[in-house]
Amino acid sequence: MPSQNGGSCLVQRKCTGKHLPTYLTIDCLPFKAVFSDPDSIRGSYGLSDTRNAAHGSDSDDSAQEEIQYFFPDFVCEQWRNSEEKYFHQSQVEFDSDLFIHRIKK
Repeated sequence: MPSQNGGSCLVQRKCTGKHLPTYLTIDCLPFKAVFSDPDSIRGSYGLSDTRNAAHGSDSDDSAQEEIQYFFPDFVCEQWRNSEEKYFHQSQVEFDSDLFIHRIKK
């Protein structure tokens, strides 16, 4: 759980071990990630075992529970049914002023 105000974002990807290091890292402990994968989020920003800068869910069920904690208004099933396809088709753009993604028209 967050220890201070900071940014939270939701990243969706069906992960396998070969993809995970690109943004989190296989090492859950920042003191190891600093050496094994220094360019990962944990390797770059993690401070300790409990302040590791990022979290990856171990299953879809865990992810849904954790998403509801950080984003209580987000409805996973609704997003999957109405918007997910646009992300996979690269039909979204990021509005940096509002800090949201919009479907391209």
